[in-house]
Amino acid sequence: HHAGPAESQRSRPERQQPFRWPAIKEPAASAAWSLAPLDDDPDYERLDRLVEGVEQGLASCVHPQGTLFALDWQHTSYRFTPHEVDGPGQPAWPLSPYPDGDYYIFLSEDFRMGSFGHPWEQSICLFDEEFLDAVSTEVDKVLGPPIRRSGRAVDPA
Repeated sequence: HHAGPAESQRSRPERQQPFRWPAIKEPAASAAWSLAPLDDDPDYERLDRLVEGVEQGLASCVHPQGTLFALDWQHTSYRFTPHEVDGPGQPAWPLSPYPDGDYYIFLSEDFRMGSFGHPWEQSICLFDEEFLDAVSTEVDKVLGPPIRRSGRAVDPA
């Protein structure tokens, strides 16, 4: 086996490229928040508020019979109607928007709206103007200001 130039470069740690964030091309109408504020949440109150807010926001932006895709990288993915989950006698949401060790992605069928939870960056990106209008105030209360808007770093000042 002969190692080509790409393989040679990968085998030399001093030349490896560092990970770059974000891991996706974040849409123009998007905001990404660090999940680090949840590290000091022993009773998971802020985590619960975040998950509930994102789920409610996703559901509010989908018509009553509309569906979402819930994608868990390298695991079972789902197509479900958000208005038919989490009520009395109904199943729970198939995944959490919080990226617990894997990428967790929610997408509308037309891919215009959704969330992208990044487990290694410890971030969540929400995209679509209507969705952001529905949830960003609550997400800001839980996580603080976004770290990126439209894929560009936000000045923390």
